[in-house]
Amino acid sequence: MPFENVYRVETINVTMGTEVVNLMLKHGWKLLDISTTAYWDTPQLQTSSSFFVMGATKQIYENYSFHTAQSEYDKHKWDDFTDGQDGSSFFD
Repeated sequence: MPFENVYRVETINVTMGTEVVNLMLKHGWKLLDISTTAYWDTPQLQTSSSFFVMGATKQIYENYSFHTAQSEYDKHKWDDFTDGQDGSSFFD
C-alpha cells in the first residue's frame, strides 16, 4: 500500500497481544512498522515497550476500525471465559 493511500494509523502496544493485530490484518490493515522504545525507570532499571504500527486505507478503516477489532477480541475472550467445557456458564 503506497503511503499516500494510508488514511489511518494506529499504534498498538505489544502487551495487548497479537490477536487484535491479527484480526486487523485479516480485515486488510497493513503492518507498517514494529518499534521498541526503551527508557530508564530508575538508574538501575531500564524498561522497554514494543509497538505494532498499523495502517489502513479510508475504506478499510471505515469497514473495520481498531475499536471494532478490539471489541471483537474482547467479546471472544469473554465468551471463552464464560463457556464451560460442558456448555454451562462459568457462573452456573
